[in-house]
Amino acid sequence: MPKADESTISEFTALKERNPNVVVGVSIGGWDFNNNHTDTQGVFADIVSSKDKRSKFIGKLLSFMKHYAFDAVDLDWEYPGATDRQPPKSNTTANTEGYVALLQDIRKAFDDEEKGYELSFTAPTSYWYD
Repeated sequence: MPKADESTISEFTALKERNPNVVVGVSIGGWDFNNNHTDTQGVFADIVSSKDKRSKFIGKLLSFMKHYAFDAVDLDWEYPGATDRQPPKSNTTANTEGYVALLQDIRKAFDDEEKGYELSFTAPTSYWYD
């Protein structure tokens, strides 16, 4: 949401004031984010390409979540192993392995925070991506 006003995000997470049991999450990625020939298509592949890049991403993610009081994150990379959804010359095997490492690293960072942060990811349901 590059054009989202900060107040919109704060108003969304403020829903927890009405119901403290609600879990407020943010989703990163999506079909259009991973569309062929877009500026964002290679973002996930870049993030998972090294431990340093994963760590930097996780640090920024945690800062964002704390700042706006999010409880959860959903990663929506469609799809790391799909050759038709990656930038040219992208290594889908390395992407898949890096994505698993990213999820593991996020889970550990969330557990270290001891705030009960939730983590989810989008998995393919299409025959073509199984």
